[in-house]
Parts: sequence; structure tokens; C-alpha cells
Amino acid sequence: MSNWLLPSSTVNDASSGLKAWNNINNVKEKNGEVATVSLDFEEDSNYIKCTDFGFDIPTSATIIGIQVRVNGQTSSSIIYPLIQLLKEGALVGWALEEEIGTVKEDFVYGSSESLNGWSFDGSLTFTPAEINNSGFGCVLSVGNFYEDEEIQTTSIDSIEINVYYTTLYDIRQF
Repeated sequence: MSNWLLPSSTVNDASSGLKAWNNINNVKEKNGEVATVSLDFEEDSNYIKCTDFGFDIPTSATIIGIQVRVNGQTSSSIIYPLIQLLKEGALVGWALEEEIGTVKEDFVYGSSESLNGWSFDGSLTFTPAEINNSGFGCVLSVGNFYEDEEIQTTSIDSIEINVYYTTLYDIRQF
């Protein structure tokens, strides 16, 4: 059984990209209301910064995997979002595995079995305290790099995180 958690805090982070997201708080719930950004050719978005997921991982656990699930779509073509994790508020790791297409659906980034998908060398680790910290989360940005698309709008309904961990006796998803 999987327990995906939604963020309690979302902000438009202008430290990356040119265009701000509209209705950023809509990603806190999976309800059909979306955050949007419209991009001209060669523009990219600010970050949607999601934190305060409310995890309560046991202190004796070992973190084995993290997945980020984005529900969204684009107006045309496909978009490759940049997803990065936040450790105590600082950017770490990244995933570019799955494109967002023109049909609204869930896209999953990362792995339930390994943190290696978030770094080139497999050196990224998390402790339960870092996951439980309100500064744990993720950022998402998108770019329009398709010459035949003048303006492309990306719509995001929700951003969720699932953390996989082991305890002395079993493997659990929280």
C-alpha cells in the first residue's frame, strides 16, 4: 500500500527560470484545479517549491527510495520537467526521467528501491530526521524548447512524495 503525501507549503521560487506559475497553491490537492505557466520558445519557468509534507518516519529507519508523483499535462508537444529534491531546504539530486504529455495523467520520478535515480554517483542519502524536517520536499520547473511551439502552457494538478524505508523487520512505504 502506498501513502503519497501532498505538501502543506507551496511557493513560486524565482531563483530559477523566467516565468512565474499561476495559482501555485492548487498543487496542494489533487482535485482538478491546476497551477499553470505559459512559456514562449526557449523560456523556462520558476520553480514550484513544495515543502512541509508531514512525514513521520521512525528514527531507526533506513531510507531506501523516494518517488515524486506529478499529475499534469501540457497544451501541445511534450515537456521534460526538472524535478529536484530538497534536503532541509537546499536543492539536492535531480530527475529528468519522464516527460509530461498532452494527456492529463500521473508521472512518477525516482525509485521505490534506490536513491540512485536522484544522483549520478549514488552518493545521495537521507536520514529520517531529514525527511521529517519541514524543509524536505521538491521543486519542479519546465521549459519550452520546441521551435515549432510558440507558446506552450503546462498545467499541474498535484505534486506528491512517497518515501520508502526499511526498519529492522520489514520494508514499508509511508
